[in-house]
Amino acid sequence: MDSNKKLGLIGRNISYSFSKKFFENKFQKLMLKDFSYDIFDLNEIDEVEKLFSSSELLGFNVTIPYKEQIISYLDELSDEAEKIGAVNCVLIQDGKKPDTTQMLSVLKKHFFFTKNHHKTKL
Repeated sequence: MDSNKKLGLIGRNISYSFSKKFFENKFQKLMLKDFSYDIFDLNEIDEVEKLFSSSELLGFNVTIPYKEQIISYLDELSDEAEKIGAVNCVLIQDGKKPDTTQMLSVLKKHFFFTKNHHKTKL
């Protein structure tokens, strides 16, 4: 699927994840031809820096073991993420890397995630 709006999932040992098929089926049903969803199986959390440098990546879901470790790579945290000490979604937009709350509003607009290409913690 050719796309310039990429979303995905980060974690470790997640090649089994059904998320790619699930989201890409949703994109097709909603006729969102420019969207794709990838699995980013990271051996170490610092590999996320490479993802943040991608101009096409709008955001990603976070799964084990990086839900807590991702926080130090973000520019801002929502109140919810700050309270629970973990992040489920990262939105990359206007150079910022916010977590869940802002991503949800963007998802409502475009179906899912968004990313800023500058470093900011949410």
